[in-house]
Amino acid sequence: MFTPIVSYTDLYSRLYSEVIGEITREETALMDRAITAGLQEVKGYLIKFDLTALFGDGTNNATVTDIWLNNICVDICAWNLIKLGNPSVKFEAVRLTYESACATLKKIQQGYIMPVDSSNNPWPYRNTIGETAPQGDSVYVRSNYKRRNSY
Repeated sequence: MFTPIVSYTDLYSRLYSEVIGEITREETALMDRAITAGLQEVKGYLIKFDLTALFGDGTNNATVTDIWLNNICVDICAWNLIKLGNPSVKFEAVRLTYESACATLKKIQQGYIMPVDSSNNPWPYRNTIGETAPQGDSVYVRSNYKRRNSY
């Protein structure tokens, strides 16, 4: 049985049940929409990693278990739920956690953070064979410095 990385229970850990009830009006389709949108956003940042291993494929569960990834996903999914309606919620606090999660994902994307799972193994890359496979245990990205010419 497939278990998604973010569940309804995870959202209740970030927001009060009364708040979720006011936003969704007890329609689980809205919670599904927020979870799906949040996970798609996270997957956009983590495109160089094996997304099936991190999130599952809809029929098989994820092979990588990482509570840190789960927390990032829950923060982003909670933000997507809050955007649907904002009844008496500390909007700035939720936005701050969302921005922090996005900043962390950007650091992972740029290679400044090398994420590991609960067994201290690096997350698997999307393509680990052939010429496109990453070399070594870490990823490093660099570009040319910005030129500051004055004319």
